[in-house]
Amino acid sequence: MKRFALVGSSHAAALRAGYDLLGAEVLKQVSFTFFVSHVFYIPSFRIDAAGVLAPRNPGFKHPRVSETARAHMMRLNGAPSLDLSGFDGVIWMGLNGGETGDFQPYHPLLQFLSTTDVLGLHEAGNPNRISLKTFWTLLTRLAAQHIRQCREVNLFASALPRTVVMMPPAIAATAFALPAPPADPARSRTDALREAIDLFDDLLKSAFKAEGVDLIRQPGETRAANGLTRPQYNTFNVNIGEGHVPSARPPDPDHMNAEYGRLCLLAILKSYGVPAA
Repeated sequence: MKRFALVGSSHAAALRAGYDLLGAEVLKQVSFTFFVSHVFYIPSFRIDAAGVLAPRNPGFKHPRVSETARAHMMRLNGAPSLDLSGFDGVIWMGLNGGETGDFQPYHPLLQFLSTTDVLGLHEAGNPNRISLKTFWTLLTRLAAQHIRQCREVNLFASALPRTVVMMPPAIAATAFALPAPPADPARSRTDALREAIDLFDDLLKSAFKAEGVDLIRQPGETRAANGLTRPQYNTFNVNIGEGHVPSARPPDPDHMNAEYGRLCLLAILKSYGVPAA
């Protein structure tokens, strides 16, 4: 049996819920250990030379969280640290909004695209129109933030088992709308938005590949035509601190449900050569 460690922010809760939906044949082949944290504590993690993941400063308390890093890890995981060295694979699902401190790696990109025209997203004559070259420079800077964060955590340590990065989900497709018609009537905003998101994902994938780590995008069947997440995966969404039972509260646009998590786990296992059935 192959053993995997999945470390992540609140987005990992969907994968923990999806683990219970994996078929019996899959569960005969693999087991997962989940180690989760509020996104605000993720940048404080550090993997030491022995492969042990723990907060750098256990007594650190983020102003937007009511407990110290150590207490937070104990409450959610039953332990303040996790030894990654003995697993067959490590999955990192801790990407966030970079320097914005946002919950979601796509948020800075979508906030930029909501007011700036590139690839024909907005109306003709938009004063904030930029060239594709300038847009590429922006995407490169966003990707560099994620690589820098992962270096600070020491995610690229050679002593670790094979490590992959699971991209958190894009927000629900119903949660983002562009305010104006596209500049090119023959081109839909749906196509332009998906192209922008694909450019970012491709650049990020290349950046991680240069570090020897594979990036796994969210499964294609979960993506709407515009590149964001299909609404059916945003119902009964789950979050950390609630166990793995689907939440009864109204869904937020960022967190997804158990079926989404199941599909992500299958994509992860495929990358490790584990058959889905």
